[in-house]
This record gives sequence, C-alpha cells and structure tokens, in this order.
Amino acid sequence: MEKNRKKFLSPYFLLFVFFSFLFFIHCFTKFGGDDTSYFSLMLDTYSLFSFLKMRYLSWSSRIIIEGFLVVLSRYLYLWRFLDSFIYTLLIYASNRLFFKKISFKNLLLTGLVLLLYPFLFVGETGYCATSLNYLWPLALMMVGFLPYRFYLYHERVPRYLYPISVLSILYAVNHEQAVCIVFAVSVFFLIYAFIQKSSKRYPILFVLLSIISLVFILTCPGNSNRTGIELAHYYPDYINANIMDKIYLGMVSSTSILLDCTWIIYFFSFILFLSIIRNVKRRVPRVIAMIYFGMLTFIFLLKVYCEIKNYQYGLFNYFTKVGHVFVFSRANICWLLFIVFLFCTMIYLLYQLDKKRCIIPIFILLLGCGSRLMMGFSPTVFASGKRTVIFFFHSFLFLSILLIKRYFSTLKKRDKIFVIFSFCGFFLLVWEIYFLKV
Repeated sequence: MEKNRKKFLSPYFLLFVFFSFLFFIHCFTKFGGDDTSYFSLMLDTYSLFSFLKMRYLSWSSRIIIEGFLVVLSRYLYLWRFLDSFIYTLLIYASNRLFFKKISFKNLLLTGLVLLLYPFLFVGETGYCATSLNYLWPLALMMVGFLPYRFYLYHERVPRYLYPISVLSILYAVNHEQAVCIVFAVSVFFLIYAFIQKSSKRYPILFVLLSIISLVFILTCPGNSNRTGIELAHYYPDYINANIMDKIYLGMVSSTSILLDCTWIIYFFSFILFLSIIRNVKRRVPRVIAMIYFGMLTFIFLLKVYCEIKNYQYGLFNYFTKVGHVFVFSRANICWLLFIVFLFCTMIYLLYQLDKKRCIIPIFILLLGCGSRLMMGFSPTVFASGKRTVIFFFHSFLFLSILLIKRYFSTLKKRDKIFVIFSFCGFFLLVWEIYFLKV
C-alpha cells in the first residue's frame, strides 16, 4: 500500500498525468487557419531545402521553426503528441528553474499555474503553426536556461545538459521575441558569473548565439520583403511612425489584450496581495497593495460580467483593415497611464516584499513587458493578434509560481488548505469562462 502511494505521489507520475491531460485536449483540437493548411501542402511542390530557401528569400528567417512546421503539419497526430510533450517539458523545466528540488507538490503547483494560460490563443492562425512558432520557442528557451539554475545554486552543470540546452536555445533564438529574451537573460547571467567568479561558458555561448541569430534575422531578405507587404496590407500609415509612436503602439496593443484577458494578471495580483499582507508589516506597502488589488478586482469583475452576459465590451478599439488608420483617444491615453501606474505599483510591491531578492522577479516582469512592447516595431502589431502575448503572460505565471513558493513557506497548514481551495476555485472559474469556448 505504501509503495503504491509513493508511486502515485511521484513527480514523474504527475508529469505523465499532465501529459495525458494535454494530449486528451489535443485530440479534440479543431484545426483551422490558413497557416496550417498552407504548410501542409508545401512538400507536395517543394523539397524541404528548396522550401526553406524560398521562405528565407521571400518571407521569413524562421527556417528552423518552419523546417519542423512543414513536416509536422502533414502529420497532425504526431504534432498532437509532440505538442503535448513540449508543454509538459515547459512545466518540468519551469519547476526545475524555480525550485531547488523536484517534488510532487512543487510540480503540481507549477503545472496548475501554467495551465492557466489560455490555449484559445494558440489557435488564431492554426494550432499547429502557432504552437511551433510561439509555444515551442518558449518551452525550449526554458529548457535551454536550465544550466543557469546550477549557477544560482552553485552546483556543477551536468555534462548531458550541454547538448540539450544548446539545441533547445538554437530553436528558441530562431524566434524574434525569444532571441531578445535569451540575449537579455544571458547578459544578466554573464554579469552574475563575473561577480561570483564562476564559469562563464554558457552565458558567453548563449550571448554569441543570440547575436548571430539577431544578425541573421535583421539581414534576412524575406523579412524585409514581408515587412513591405504587411505594411501595405495591414497598416499603411505605419511608415510615418517614429520610435516614440512605435513604443506607444506596443503599449496600446499590449494594454488592449491585457484588459481583455484580466484573469492572468488578476491571479498574479491576488498572490502578490496575499504575500504583502502576510509578510510585510509596514503600513504604506499594505495600503498600496489594498488599493492596487481593489482596482484590479473591479476590472476583473467587469470582465466576468461581460463574459456572462456575452457583452462585447472593449476598452480599446482598433482597425486592421486596408485603408483604416488607428485612432487614438483621450480615454485610451487615460487607460494607458492607468496600466503604467499598475506596473509601477507591481515593481514597488515586489521590491517591498523582498528587497534582497527582488532583482530576479522584477527582471522577469520587465522581460515579459519588453517582449510584447517590441511588437510595436512591426506593422502587424494588431494583426498578429493575441498569440504574441505568450512570453508576456507567462512572465506573470512564472512570477506567480515564485511568489507562491515563498508565500506558502510562511503559512500554517489550515491557511494552506484555504489558499489551495481558493486557487482551485479560481482555476475552475477560468476554465468555465474561457477554455470551454475553444
């Protein structure tokens, strides 16, 4: 009996449960979108090499990603299996990065939090195409970062991890948002390695891979060609935008999606609020946390009401059709300033929560924001839709994992049970409102 209990409480058994759950969802995935259909037919006309050459010259620098995509789009059951495995790998890698030891409780926490990400977003232009272009770079980037956990815990990096992390990073840096994150994180750990006088092998290697990939992306003739076509098709007036306009566009588009999908930031804010109330005794941070959480509660309840009533309420309205110009309003600017205020409050509360160890949480938050703001430098800033927020939203989920990890260590058993039930209730609410729409 005891042996069976230990078997079911094994973290690796739990990984299998997560994989089975994800594969079950994938088996009922309805395929659609032009991208998946397009890629599934390409090898009928081209060889793999000639297809990648054509794409490099005419459309995209993502030749590693599209090399996998053009094959897997023809074998969708294989994609279902691999995509479920990749997301399970994301759960495992995240758990290894944020916890010193792998355990059933830690893995359960990591998996439940990461499953809050709405898979609805992955199907905007076809599940297969979008997952390989956004979900896989994120998951493999986290796998590639695994050597850095050994740096933080002052442990020796296992030899077997070297080829795994390098191959994972090679796939990740083929994506424009991911390569910027890899570069920033690697520079961060390179500085850390100099300070700690530890091995600099991985940070230097990953910085070099990031620079090479950035040069490859910026010099790709297909990217220049695609920018011209998308400029004319989606946003003709974008050509007149200066740097400040593009930053503004990135902020507005990010804010629009964020306010439309408030549950992720609300969940993070709920955990941040509990952490401040529990661990910070000073009055000012506690009052600011109450005001901050109260504001977000109002927005979240408004969103839930709109969903229940099936009322299409948008705080931002924008056009992406040919000939339409994006219209800015004073109301939009007010909402934008409000969101900036909320983010500044987040940084302040993260600092107050743990002044000695606040660098990494704040760095994760800034990386997530930067990964979405950079979309303002693309004419498809609005046409790309919600799939480009995957790095942005996961930064909130990663921060939630970190806060729960620290917050739970200070709770009594009865308090832990209350928080667990609250979390499960919130998870079911999100599932009911959003996931069942897929």
